[in-house]
Amino acid sequence: MPFSGNKTYGFLALTVTEVEGTHTSSYSGLSHFNLIGSDGNRNYQVNIDSQSSSSPNVMMINTTVSAKDMQNIILAPLSPFSPGFLPLRSQPGSGALDLIRQSEFTNVVQALAECSPASANQIGSQLSAALTTGAQLLVFGTYYDDEDDQYRQSSSYGHSRYQENSSLPPRGMDDVHLNQGTPSSQHQSADNGIYQDGALFILNQDGSANAFFFMFSGQCLQTDNNGNCQGNC
Repeated sequence: MPFSGNKTYGFLALTVTEVEGTHTSSYSGLSHFNLIGSDGNRNYQVNIDSQSSSSPNVMMINTTVSAKDMQNIILAPLSPFSPGFLPLRSQPGSGALDLIRQSEFTNVVQALAECSPASANQIGSQLSAALTTGAQLLVFGTYYDDEDDQYRQSSSYGHSRYQENSSLPPRGMDDVHLNQGTPSSQHQSADNGIYQDGALFILNQDGSANAFFFMFSGQCLQTDNNGNCQGNC
């Protein structure tokens, strides 16, 4: 099932204007890697969860996607598109990502299953090394916009940042990670669904991309048609 409430899944095409880096809240203790970008008309935040507990609990996989695979797997279903945000239906063929169900991501899922959580600083260091001002990005996740009732998310991290600092963009992307497989014991399981996974693609001049995929250590990689944990995972 798709995201509940006012969360809208889709992808954002933008150019990096500032790499802010890792921020850990002194209040909640949650860590995010943040950057600012532009579509040429409007500015956006991108907020990537990098640690949400006292110990590392986010796995990250970094891989290169060839120009051919970027065109056939990622770009073709989205074409034509312009810089900015595009909502996507949570269904096959829409351009939405499902790391578990799309065979093209089998190696990513296997790598996620085998890797260990990294600290917020480790994740931040790898992302900082890969991101530069002027980089072209495709970001999959959920969209928020404090200036648009359709996309306002009062619970999003980006919303909270904007409320504390109005010089930041009021809009951006959140949930840039696996969005299924959260155990029912956790309240985030309300967001479980298929064909709504997040990811970050840094585009290269030759058409290939440097891709980053994220999941929390408590999530499972075997899910039913509602995106809920299945079996003994």
